[in-house]
Amino acid sequence: MLSDGRRAVVRPAVAADAAALDDLHERVGEDALRRRFFSPSRHAAHVYVARALADPATEALVGCVRGRVVSLGTCALLPDGRAEVAFLVDDEHCGLGLGTLLLEQLARHARERGVARLVAEVLADNAPMLRVLADTARVVGRAVTDGVVTVELTTEAGPAAEVRTDARECRAEACSLRALRQPASVVLVAGPEESRVVVRHLEALAATGFAGSVQVVGVPGAARYLRGAVEVPSLMESSGRPDLVVVVAPASRCVEVVHDAGKIGAQVVVVASGGAADPGLRHGTAERLGEAAREAGVRLVGPGSLGVVVGAGERRVAAHAGASVPGAGGLGLAAESAVVGNLALGLAARDGLGVASFVSLGAAVDVTAEDLLAAWSDDPDIRVAAIQLDTVRDRRHLLRLARRTCVHTPLLVLPGSSPAVRPLLPLLAHAGAVVCTDVDELVETAGVLLRSRALAATPT
Repeated sequence: MLSDGRRAVVRPAVAADAAALDDLHERVGEDALRRRFFSPSRHAAHVYVARALADPATEALVGCVRGRVVSLGTCALLPDGRAEVAFLVDDEHCGLGLGTLLLEQLARHARERGVARLVAEVLADNAPMLRVLADTARVVGRAVTDGVVTVELTTEAGPAAEVRTDARECRAEACSLRALRQPASVVLVAGPEESRVVVRHLEALAATGFAGSVQVVGVPGAARYLRGAVEVPSLMESSGRPDLVVVVAPASRCVEVVHDAGKIGAQVVVVASGGAADPGLRHGTAERLGEAAREAGVRLVGPGSLGVVVGAGERRVAAHAGASVPGAGGLGLAAESAVVGNLALGLAARDGLGVASFVSLGAAVDVTAEDLLAAWSDDPDIRVAAIQLDTVRDRRHLLRLARRTCVHTPLLVLPGSSPAVRPLLPLLAHAGAVVCTDVDELVETAGVLLRSRALAATPT
């Protein structure tokens, strides 16, 4: 994630990227070229691109935003066993963390190839690049000769480097998922046979008093259910850049909708496609939706999500077809299992527990419980975090996030049926999380913690 919340894809450069990389070096300013190549020569830049793509001893990564190549990072082996790294980011995307993402990936790849040290030669007046290198907490040596700073870095990500990486990621995730905190505009899209489900979403929005913009595709007479709702023929014909797009349709029909959401500048798409019963999820559709979200530059909740309940006050969005929607409060709740999520939400409503954020993750091909923990990390509205886990993308990362969360926010974990989660439970408990055995215990413990924190905050 970039620091402004936009999605960046970092991948190995291939021969087919040659034209895009030449275009990148053509459109950057002369000062960027001078700082990168110590000369404003575009010819030298093009020669370097051709050599980097052809040289097997050079690792080249490109950073892409909405499918466009906007950065290049290279790592070339040196005779002394070290590797030299260099970066170029186009002017529009400077200062958003792309250089840091490229450096972290190149360091990991170099370490896997047995390289222990990286070297970067930077002009002394290139303060932004020197700051990027220093902020990684990997610098082990530095020398200045004739206006050129030679910085030596370790490829090992020590504790200090991991702390800084996690802090950057938490800020970026919070920005990327801000539409799941205080959304101001929503578009509801109904499939041909799902308009009744979207009607329940509209009724839930009316009940929570959402005062933002609501546009609806596929539900005739939407204004009958929510005053002010505007019917539009298609997502592409909706107005503005919606914070949240909620699609109620089989997953197999949603790939085009995700691409369209990216084209209109939407931030988050929720694919509420009927849970695990959706036959499309058994034929690779979930993975295609994840790829579509990355290409479109949007965040994707689902597929197989039951919806979300997020925000507060006039920005309270209940895009959820369940019978019970709790009021606003301090509980952050995320669940991959539709059954567990719906049951937990109903129990929270029964017990009078306020929910700041409920996200039904479904297949979690993009937004995961880890992402939500990162986004909730510094959110003052989340006073207790509760997650139900079936999959783990990166166990070390999850444990670091758990430790970070538990410093200031109680964390409850309910394991799913996946055997991959079970070995992590003692480690999560050691990190400070409370491991629960069932949904009732999860909600009951959340209630005790919310009430105790409320009492602790009450002036005496």
